[in-house]
Amino acid sequence: MTALLLFAKPLWNTPKNNFSPPDGKKKGNIMSKSAQLGRRDSIIVSLSSYIAATVLCFVSYMRMPEHWEMMPKFMVAAAIATFFIFIMSYLLKNSSMYDPFWSVQPMVFGAGLVAAYGIENVTTHQWITVIGMQLYGLRLTSNFYRDWPGLSHEDWRYKDLAEKSGKAYWLVSLSGIHFFPTVQVFMGCLPAFYLFAAENTGGDSYLILSILGWVVLYGSVLLAFVADEQMRNFRRNPENKGKTMDQGLWSRNRHPNYLGECSTWIGLWILILAYNPSYWWTGCGAIAILVMFYGVSIPWMDRRSLERRPGFDEYMKRTGRLFPKLF
Repeated sequence: MTALLLFAKPLWNTPKNNFSPPDGKKKGNIMSKSAQLGRRDSIIVSLSSYIAATVLCFVSYMRMPEHWEMMPKFMVAAAIATFFIFIMSYLLKNSSMYDPFWSVQPMVFGAGLVAAYGIENVTTHQWITVIGMQLYGLRLTSNFYRDWPGLSHEDWRYKDLAEKSGKAYWLVSLSGIHFFPTVQVFMGCLPAFYLFAAENTGGDSYLILSILGWVVLYGSVLLAFVADEQMRNFRRNPENKGKTMDQGLWSRNRHPNYLGECSTWIGLWILILAYNPSYWWTGCGAIAILVMFYGVSIPWMDRRSLERRPGFDEYMKRTGRLFPKLF
């Protein structure tokens, strides 16, 4: 259960706290490396790290034994990239270095699939799916960097975990904050992998289900974008400081951005069902992500909001946890 608690961060930016040791005191220069970096330098460090991780991912894939199947190669390459980002997190004493990885990983997987099979061999169905994955990743990654204060701040959840785990924090960070989300996203991308590797046996329902999958995939990206923009505009108004966002998409749903996130993975699942129904089991990733958000991330967020925002309890009564409360 500890691992589930580790990746429970919002898809829109929340105030983040500096990491401090469990006793609440900074020891030595534990934060000196990242605390001295401003927003501009932090973005340069972060982007450079992810470019290096992406190159490392592709190079490691190419150097793996030829007799290996595609899936293990992608898995090992993702693990190597994750460990590289963890090293950066450790050197900078800030686990928020990993935060963009969730959205960068699908983009790298999509590009990797096209490269592995050859551009000339990619079908229309596959192209539309890969483009959807790129849009998802670009939107979520840009959303992170737009309001990110830099490496002088760290997600408040990591501070909570540091206080609970004490000296074992970096082991917890490696296993939970870094590797657990990587596995989650890998599982969520399983439908995309088999969309390239499997044979098309969709039959008469192929086109109908494909259109449905694309509508869900692209519609979910749009839903999350609108929800994040509404929240961003609300927060930029000084008069709303300390208030609860209850306008637009947020009037009936406490976390419409999370709904868009979870629906994105469901859209990918529908697409493999259209292409080859025998791979229905690849929906395990989408289900795991849905369970994580519904059962862990949202309750954790709501508990914090109850402590910090007056009237949030009333807001909870008239809104749905993940799905809109219509009546």
